[in-house]
Amino acid sequence: MTDHGDESSGIVDVYATPPANLFGDASKSKNMPPVTVLYLLKTVKGPISPTKFHEEIMSGTLEKNALDSLALMLRDVFVPLIGNPRNQQMWPEIVTTSIINNVHGFFSSLQITLGQTKGATCLPLPWDQAVMESAAKSSLQGDAFNSFSSKGQSDFNAVSGLGKDQVHSLEGCLITWTKQIKNILKQDPEALLNQRDHTHQGPMEELHFWAAKAKNLNSIFAQLQSDSIRKVLQYLDASKSTYNVPFAKLCKEVFLARAEANDNKHYLWPLAKWFEQLASAQTLPEIRDLFRPICHSILLIWKSSRFYNIPARLVVLIRQICNEIIKKAMMHLNGEKLFELIDQSELEQANSMLQVSLQVCAHFKSVYFDYKAKSVTEVPGNLWRIQNNALFIRLDAFLERCHDVLELTQTFYQFQKLAQMEIGGTKGKTLTTSVHQIYADFQETLAQMKNVQYDLMDLDAKHFEDDFYAFRSKNKELERRLASVINQAFDDAKTIVGRFKCLDCFEDLLDRQIIKNELERKHTSLIASYASDLHVVQQIFIENREHPPISPNLPPFAGAVTWCRGLGERIKFPMEKLKQISPRIVLEREDSKEAMKLYTNVIAMLQEYETGPCPRIYQY
Repeated sequence: MTDHGDESSGIVDVYATPPANLFGDASKSKNMPPVTVLYLLKTVKGPISPTKFHEEIMSGTLEKNALDSLALMLRDVFVPLIGNPRNQQMWPEIVTTSIINNVHGFFSSLQITLGQTKGATCLPLPWDQAVMESAAKSSLQGDAFNSFSSKGQSDFNAVSGLGKDQVHSLEGCLITWTKQIKNILKQDPEALLNQRDHTHQGPMEELHFWAAKAKNLNSIFAQLQSDSIRKVLQYLDASKSTYNVPFAKLCKEVFLARAEANDNKHYLWPLAKWFEQLASAQTLPEIRDLFRPICHSILLIWKSSRFYNIPARLVVLIRQICNEIIKKAMMHLNGEKLFELIDQSELEQANSMLQVSLQVCAHFKSVYFDYKAKSVTEVPGNLWRIQNNALFIRLDAFLERCHDVLELTQTFYQFQKLAQMEIGGTKGKTLTTSVHQIYADFQETLAQMKNVQYDLMDLDAKHFEDDFYAFRSKNKELERRLASVINQAFDDAKTIVGRFKCLDCFEDLLDRQIIKNELERKHTSLIASYASDLHVVQQIFIENREHPPISPNLPPFAGAVTWCRGLGERIKFPMEKLKQISPRIVLEREDSKEAMKLYTNVIAMLQEYETGPCPRIYQY
């Protein structure tokens, strides 16, 4: 009332759940029927008067069975009264026609609406049939009705007469029935699944769809077999109506669609047990064991059903299963929980949870492909020849989203090591400042992803692609800056060991593509430095092998072995690091092969020196 009291138009306010104290003392309202709807209706188009509002507002309540009560009252009271010829004696013909048309139109709409609330389609009868049935049910058939229906209900022509108006009225009913039936026949789970505003429903919806469609078509079939509708069709057939033949074809479509719906309901319902377990699973890993029995049951249905063995049906069912898997994966880890783990430095757990999502989704695809291969031997005449993209378009998109989010967490894991990094050398202070600034800039970039107004794992959040592209682009710029810092620190290190220790500081960051490509330019000088050091070690060994420098506190043999091992450690450490940084370089480049050959020769010389003239005490 407050919202619309001053408006000039008539407005209805409906309150679906009235407050508990709306009807005053609760003790006085114990005997009141359960109320589901309270309505307030303005009876004037002007503003409501503060003193006469009780005259200008109509209020009332509707019970749960309000439509049933209204339909019952129309059928048993108003329709027989208005249809009674004795009550029409004082009415002009135009008034009679207008009243009958309006009441019949309202009664038909009410029947249709009431049927829809119960998941069924009600085919409204023509006025004459409605009057006859209502009169019979309400026991209002008297002398007037005896004259109105001298031959009784068995002879529909006596009720309808032979006029064009009656034929036109019956054809109008046939048109209404045709529209209603076609609306039911065109309902298809694939069309519902592809609707833009359709929620991503799970596989139980497929079972409910066919159960509801079977119920609806069974109801239509029963009505088409009823005497009332048969009489309408018989009369139109006798009148040579052009609508009869198309409607007869439509009836055949109903019979076929009814058989399909009942068959699909029958074969699909055993899947309910598995789908309910899939929907009620509390954790993502526990649904893995459901994939094989589900796919096995689907293959059995494909073999046995007369109708549920075409690609369109399998596409819908598999996509709905994918929707349920995605739903469970989002419950397993969503964007909010992901950033909570990042803030708590639980990156390993976040990565592990993402890996679980990837593994479960990939496992379902693997199980499907196993049963697709089985269909070759089980149903050679009707294989699962369906494009993978048609089945897994949304699941593949979710897998890609998981990979993107995994890249985000791995990037954070790699860049967070820059926070406490200290670089030595002559340029150490300047380079350390640059590294800390790069980390601060990365934190700003990450904060932008944290502050988005959607769930990172939600496939319907289309802004993710733009936001993640911006995140990647900014990170690439940070990688270029970091690669420049690493190059400078690398050049500032004067020894081969110092250079490898410099690279150790950045660890996993060296695997990032831009930094990796930039460092490949340093591989030549790195290998050349190592080869040079190998030559130096070889020369030192050759010149001093007869009289090695021995520590004063060691005996001659132990001192010689210690000196030999020291040379070995000097060349082993760089070789191990070189293999870790890029094994391909060590194996494929010509200069790497030469360095590897020289390394093998020097190690052999050192081993021979240690084990040759003395008892074997150590093996390299």
